[in-house]
Amino acid sequence: MVESDIFSQRLLEELHIKNISQRKLAKAIGIDPSLITRFIKNERTPTEATLIKIAYYLNINPYYLIGISDCKEPSEELKNMYRLVLEEEDLKENNKPICAIRIKYLLDINNLTQGMLAKHLHLSKSSISSYCRGVRVPNIEILKDICDFFNVSLDFIVGRTYIKNNDELYKEIKTVYNLLKETQLLEKISSHRKERKVFIEIIKKAIEIYN
Repeated sequence: MVESDIFSQRLLEELHIKNISQRKLAKAIGIDPSLITRFIKNERTPTEATLIKIAYYLNINPYYLIGISDCKEPSEELKNMYRLVLEEEDLKENNKPICAIRIKYLLDINNLTQGMLAKHLHLSKSSISSYCRGVRVPNIEILKDICDFFNVSLDFIVGRTYIKNNDELYKEIKTVYNLLKETQLLEKISSHRKERKVFIEIIKKAIEIYN
């Protein structure tokens, strides 16, 4: 989820600090310069893939850009996410399922073979090979088993997000919760019916992100 106000402010700030023009950034990540202008004017929010490409080019934490984190330093994971974005852009041209490249990617970064995964899932190596080649798509139960094996979310494996799991987001949610508790805002919110409904919706969204 992108906080558009924060994103536009922080993107403009980083471009200024690094002395990078909007046109140069657009060319580097392969989008129209007018899109960068719209991001900065808070008229449009980037897709997750575009956010990752921007963050990689600027060498900054993508979570910082969208206001989830106050840490600017990018993690090692950013390089992997950027690689995945580029590979999937090529994959879309071949009309192969996203889960195919995600499974191959997870095997690669964990230095595992298709045979190892097949053994763990009690499947044939040819089945795993067909999943990785995009010839077949695993059923939902097998996808869940793959997620459990690699400790990733189902949303990641099917291409809904580039975040493998939500540990970092969970830490941010927990920090906010503790802050609300310490400042007694939870008690104040619970005493006002209208505000309580809004707060409940916020919590629901947070839970959706974590799960």
